[in-house]
Amino acid sequence: MSEESTRPCVYRYILSETIGREISVPEVYVTYENAYAEMRRRYLAVTDAAVDDDTIEPNYVSDNGELLPDSAYAETANHDDIDWKIERVPVFLTNDERETWKR
Repeated sequence: MSEESTRPCVYRYILSETIGREISVPEVYVTYENAYAEMRRRYLAVTDAAVDDDTIEPNYVSDNGELLPDSAYAETANHDDIDWKIERVPVFLTNDERETWKR
């Protein structure tokens, strides 16, 4: 058995955003819920959905976008296209329990 398959890992969630052709620096979240909450907040900020509407759930479609469990897209009033994506990635633990992206 290789060392790679026996090393413990935790999962982190990366939220990526593109506006037009510009790719923003991805953000890392400890939980899916936190990543989704941020993606949802950003989606609501640029769409016609009410920002304080707690009834908006995944698979919400509006006239200018769509909010899914792991991605969203929207068109702003300025006709900018914005896309978001949440990726689950493994983060391996070192022998002293520190996180590393290296296997």
